[in-house]
Amino acid sequence: MTIECPEGWQDKSMLVLLADPGTLGIAPSFVVTHEITPSDLPADRTKRLEAFADRQAEQMRDTLRSRFNDA
Repeated sequence: MTIECPEGWQDKSMLVLLADPGTLGIAPSFVVTHEITPSDLPADRTKRLEAFADRQAEQMRDTLRSRFNDA
C-alpha cells in the first residue's frame, strides 16, 4: 500500500521488526524510522550520520529536560 502525503505534511513513518521469541521468551525488535534529513548536514556519510545522531540526542535531552522540569 502506498499513501501520498498531502502537501505540507511530513512522512515520519516507522517500521517495527520483531523476531520470534527465543527460549527465554524475549522477542528482539528493531525500529526503523523515516525522516527527511536536514539539508545542512555534511556531505561525508560518516560525518553526516554523526551530526544527525548528535541532533537526535540533543532533541531527546531537551525533551527530557522539559518533561522533568514540568513535573
